[in-house]
Amino acid sequence: MSISHGKTENGLVSCLTDLEQDPLSCLLADFLNELEYNQKIIREFSGGNLLPLETRMWEANQQMVHHMIPNLKRNLTRIYDDIGQINHMVWLSTEFNHNSANMCAQYTNLSKIIASNLDKMIKRIRCFNQVERALSLISIFD
Repeated sequence: MSISHGKTENGLVSCLTDLEQDPLSCLLADFLNELEYNQKIIREFSGGNLLPLETRMWEANQQMVHHMIPNLKRNLTRIYDDIGQINHMVWLSTEFNHNSANMCAQYTNLSKIIASNLDKMIKRIRCFNQVERALSLISIFD
């Protein structure tokens, strides 16, 4: 099994698979990259301009998410619902050229919730990947 990676236009690394690569592993690797990218944006937010978060993986792979373990599916859905709310605030701010203190406070509060959920989800995906690697190594020696 091998995973190759290529950069997308926003700088995220994308998992490009060969025929032997497990689709779930690749999908989770791509989600992990997007979640880490969003985590970086949230951590670097200084309270000025409201910044949108990335949702390409979610938009492109919602059907695949339905086949994931229920816990992963539920948590990803929750995170991307919150990201959708943030992105809607950013759109309103940009479209109407209005960035009120109240909207900035809501963005900041929701960002904190998302950051906490991202931390947990990133740990879960990394743990899942480690377990999967361990299982694949065990199967090599069978």
